[in-house]
Amino acid sequence: MPNSTITPSGKTRQAKMAHESPGSFLSGMPDMILNSQIKYSAETFAAKTHATAGSKSAPRTGGLAPNAVRAILLVVCLVLLSGGCWKTPAGQESARSTQQAKVPTKQSDTTPEAKERLCVEHAKQLGIALVTYVAEHQNRLPPAAAWCDAIKSYVGSSEQALAIFRCPELAGESCGFAFNSHGQNAPMHYFRHPTETVVLFESDGGWNRAGGIADVASSPRHSHGIVIVFVDSHVQVIKPDRLKTLVWGF
Repeated sequence: MPNSTITPSGKTRQAKMAHESPGSFLSGMPDMILNSQIKYSAETFAAKTHATAGSKSAPRTGGLAPNAVRAILLVVCLVLLSGGCWKTPAGQESARSTQQAKVPTKQSDTTPEAKERLCVEHAKQLGIALVTYVAEHQNRLPPAAAWCDAIKSYVGSSEQALAIFRCPELAGESCGFAFNSHGQNAPMHYFRHPTETVVLFESDGGWNRAGGIADVASSPRHSHGIVIVFVDSHVQVIKPDRLKTLVWGF
């Protein structure tokens, strides 16, 4: 009886599966192990029959021991159940596409809509800086003629930090917003309608610029209107025909 438990056809099949994907090779392993186990059972039966007929010892077989078979089957099952050891090319491509989708392209960053969102974000940061300044200065707003200088320390001195003073649509200006001059050094309890009262608004640009409704940007830089920061620090984009409905005086 031959000692090897893998037939020539089995070797051919194993060589063929080795050139296939890891998943295909693993899916064929249980059949190979099962064939080995059947071969082992047949040889064991023959050996026991031979021993019953008077042989002193059963011939040595080439099959796998039961413990070895169980161990191999356990390893194969764990690999197949894990499901994440290998990815198909399609799966890898999908993962790369998902990762790339999270990174905005430069083209999308330069669209008018993206610039408007960035301007609104800048205005929100300025509103937060104003609130922080007020909290540390007896609940009063800064002087109108020096409001940028007053809140600069709450923004930062780096070029990236100072960029929040600017509107992406207004190139070449150090600041794209103006301070409502009616709020100069005003205590916060003076404002009866803080959610409707303007404190910062888009203007034609200039550091420490201040004024009123007449100093609003001469033409809207964004499709939805003018970016406004209110006394309570919330931000809205207001259509030009609605500016007069807001509270400008205190």
